[in-house]
Amino acid sequence: MTLTFNAPRMIGARTVCTHLGLFALCLIWTFLLIAPSLFKGIDFTDQTLNYHFSLRVLDGDIPFKDFQTTVMPFSYWMEALFHWIFGKGFWVNEVMGVVLKGVNLYLSYLICAILVKKKFYAFSACFFMQGVFWAGNQSPYFDFTGFAITLSILSLYFGLKSVSHSMFSFLYGLSAALTLITKQNFGIALLVSFVIYLLIAFVKCKQDRSLGLKKLIFFFAGLTVVLLPFCVYFVVHGSASDVLFILLTGSERKGISALTALEKIHTFIPILNLKLLLQSLISSLIILYVAGFSPLKLKRVCLAAFVVFPLVYLLSGSFALKMILNLFIYDGVKIIICLLLLLVILLPRTTAKHRYVDFFVVTASSLIFVHELGWPGRGYSLTSISVIVLVALPFLLGNLSSSLNIRMTEMLKSSYYFGFGAFLLGASTIVSPQLSLRRDFDAESSLNLPPFYENRATSRYHHDAVMGIIDIYESTCPGEKIFVFPWSPILYTYVGAENPTRFDLPYHDWLVEAEAYELISSLQADSPCLIVVEQSSLSSGGRETPFPAKGMRLVEVYLRGILYSNSSDYRLVREYKTFSKNHLIFKINR
Repeated sequence: MTLTFNAPRMIGARTVCTHLGLFALCLIWTFLLIAPSLFKGIDFTDQTLNYHFSLRVLDGDIPFKDFQTTVMPFSYWMEALFHWIFGKGFWVNEVMGVVLKGVNLYLSYLICAILVKKKFYAFSACFFMQGVFWAGNQSPYFDFTGFAITLSILSLYFGLKSVSHSMFSFLYGLSAALTLITKQNFGIALLVSFVIYLLIAFVKCKQDRSLGLKKLIFFFAGLTVVLLPFCVYFVVHGSASDVLFILLTGSERKGISALTALEKIHTFIPILNLKLLLQSLISSLIILYVAGFSPLKLKRVCLAAFVVFPLVYLLSGSFALKMILNLFIYDGVKIIICLLLLLVILLPRTTAKHRYVDFFVVTASSLIFVHELGWPGRGYSLTSISVIVLVALPFLLGNLSSSLNIRMTEMLKSSYYFGFGAFLLGASTIVSPQLSLRRDFDAESSLNLPPFYENRATSRYHHDAVMGIIDIYESTCPGEKIFVFPWSPILYTYVGAENPTRFDLPYHDWLVEAEAYELISSLQADSPCLIVVEQSSLSSGGRETPFPAKGMRLVEVYLRGILYSNSSDYRLVREYKTFSKNHLIFKINR
């Protein structure tokens, strides 16, 4: 069989300028919605996690060898590159976070434009619906999860293009590989979903068999271009076994292997919570009725209500309204994507339109479900993918079942509802900006800590915690090592101290038992000068967590033994209040 590229048409200068303008508009829109919370607040957890590890990479440390990480390190390398260019300030991370959201929005529009063939509808709907979840949102930041989601959306775009142009299968493989070396669960989802999609095409469309094999070859060629040097790098540095260990213990870290079959299903659909299940079913039925079955007049009324409702929520800040909104974007979408997947499997698939829908539904459902497994139970929402599903839903239903008789002109008219809603959303953000800090009390104080922060607006509590820990370290044991447990690795960066272990984040889903024993042995061999620990970790039950957290529990028991025993070598010297927790500082007796 001769393999040939089915090359796409050349892109004209006018088209390039149009897309550059759209991308710039996406960046401006993103900045407008996020600006009230930008460059404010200090979070010791998620917001500074990627930042901390990227600075370690910038200083020459090698992931897995010099510090443990349970996700692949591409996001650390990427951020380290920009810190190398622009300096170590945290503002670099935040600007990258804003750009990432802008790229996310632009790619969402491109995908919807492919699926619905109505560009103004796709653009206005994506602008409004993504904006609803970004307006008044917490301070943006660049991290491995957000980066992996954006790479997954890029992969979804290349995959859709590969339906009609085989060349894009190679680009799909490239982007899927980059996703894999950013956060492996998303990359695995893309790989598995692509194989499933090709199997569906192979079984239901005989004419796709040779084409499917061609696409698979191109796809794996793209994977190889990225994964081969990645593997060689870690083999050369002697940490390939550590990478493999991380990949093989993901289920243990998340406690997935301990879940029953019903509990695993409950992670996707709340079957063990009848009240929530009923609410989810009702919300999904409402969405399906409005998108596919309702008459034109009712559709317009519902869309008008859909536009007004989130605006009322944003202006009021009502928790009840937020929960209702989550039922539609979070719980309802998961039930809908299951239904769409069932239709893809059961219904005849013959046309090119069907193949676009098949690929999107299989890939989107895989990404949503894999993301859910990252937090068993009612966990994280993959909002970006969910929004694409909702925007494209009328057209997905119409292509899956011709009996629905979706009239495109009706949905085109709804573009103006979304456009007007986006205008109101932007105007409300300007007139009434909402400050929403991530895990900080307020922004009434400021912290000057070059090169990381220059007069950073933060709370007095977080200012005092950072400067107090630095003062204790510099006045009592400068140059010695400290240990932070379980979840504030950025303190190593602020203080400028080394960790006697390679575990900067010995948290509930980052530490298995074998690693806990290694950590404890390192502490026994090289006692740190200071131990900074969350007060809840020293309680009899330990820090609250939804995971088994066997590794973290072992470390908690060890710390309670060396810090609270009558013969302890450590004494409590200070206590600091941080958002939703207290940190205790113990100093070794010397």
